[in-house]
Amino acid sequence: MLKHIMTVVLIVLLLFLIMRILNNPHQIDDFKSRNVFRYSKGNAPDEVRDAVIAKLLEFQNGYISRETAQADIFSEQLFSRDVLVLGTMPDEINAGIKKASQLVKDDWQSWGDCRFDMNGAYISASSSTAWFATVGYVRFDLSKYLVLPLRLTGVMVNESGIWKINYLQFQFDLDLSLLLLVLLILFIALILNSTALLFALFKSLRNKNESLNC
Repeated sequence: MLKHIMTVVLIVLLLFLIMRILNNPHQIDDFKSRNVFRYSKGNAPDEVRDAVIAKLLEFQNGYISRETAQADIFSEQLFSRDVLVLGTMPDEINAGIKKASQLVKDDWQSWGDCRFDMNGAYISASSSTAWFATVGYVRFDLSKYLVLPLRLTGVMVNESGIWKINYLQFQFDLDLSLLLLVLLILFIALILNSTALLFALFKSLRNKNESLNC
């Protein structure tokens, strides 16, 4: 009885920790204010900031409408020819506009509804280069209850008076420190259960030998 209770407590604890890890602190209502900056406003002049935000809002609108037939046009309008886009997975490294366009198309087809706080983005600039950082979330098509926080960072360059994204990185904005605790609990549970299994096996073999000797 006690063993079953301990198992249930362990499962509940692990589920609680996992839910904390996957918690989404970013809400779309928080993105409407122009006076709330997650990381700070940055040092970009107002003219540059407005131009960069305009491009970021174009990016946002594309990820809202998700019209895959427009992915190439979208990429041509927003990305430099030598753009580098890094996805959330380690192998999602997309160098050049063709690969970046393919990533966009894949996102629109199978990922989910992405929303970002473009008005509250950190934006700094120097000469013809600007860099930005903001937060958001993705609500996966797999389930409306599967919502994960995102971080979006990148660099824009001014090409003949038009700001274009030269570098872009998607990142899950998760607190993975709790994952270490989950792994520690699982490791301890594995040791305890393995020890109990070996003890039960040893006891069974000893009883079998005693029975044979009798």
